[in-house]
Amino acid sequence: MEAILFVGHGSRRKTGNDQFINFIDKTFDQIDVPIKSYGFLENAQPSILQAIDDCVLKKATTITVVPVFLLPGIHANEDVPTELENAKRKYPEVFFRYGNPLGVHEILINILEERLRYKGFSKEGNDTVLLLGHGSREPIAQVEFEKMVSTLKDRGYSHGLASYLKIEPYYDKTISRLLENGNNRVFVVPHLLFANSLFEIVKQTISSLQATRQVILCDPTGFDKRIIDLLIYRVKETQVAPVRVWDGR
Repeated sequence: MEAILFVGHGSRRKTGNDQFINFIDKTFDQIDVPIKSYGFLENAQPSILQAIDDCVLKKATTITVVPVFLLPGIHANEDVPTELENAKRKYPEVFFRYGNPLGVHEILINILEERLRYKGFSKEGNDTVLLLGHGSREPIAQVEFEKMVSTLKDRGYSHGLASYLKIEPYYDKTISRLLENGNNRVFVVPHLLFANSLFEIVKQTISSLQATRQVILCDPTGFDKRIIDLLIYRVKETQVAPVRVWDGR
């Protein structure tokens, strides 16, 4: 019997986990499989293994696992697969498929463009787009993030840069440098899902720069309803051509 399992990072804040659960529930409404579940990598329950336990209890023999992460960082490439290795040892008779994170996709680019338009960005001026990510030690995550910046440039956002919360180039230092160099305005677009607390930190940092008229903070990507279509695409993609397969049969 087929099961779908979506994996999120998990938040220390109940509101963040509730956002994820509500979003996944809406996605489940559009997926026709007998068993549907979700689990968290950390900070919340059910854990990934608890979610798999529940799927197996419901007679799942094949479990398609899709990581709900924006980029292929350490969590998607190492942490979740480690949990699935543990699950496979516990359930050698179950066939596990593992998919791609959200990644670089037209849907996400469209959302970022909408965030910019909503705040009044004009392609005709000399404004800069600063795409803000969490940041990862995984090189491929940075490569994918830069692809998103390049795609925005190809669409007319010629002054586009990448910046991060946790790794270099740090967004606050980048903003300061741009302002010192006389840039007209800087539009900061946070490409984040669990954005509540991080968004507030970014907002406070920008305020402390005393340049709020020159730095425009856009809404984060968040759990936009259009991402549901992307998740469904990742499910179908994984069922046909999974990134990894654990097959004990």
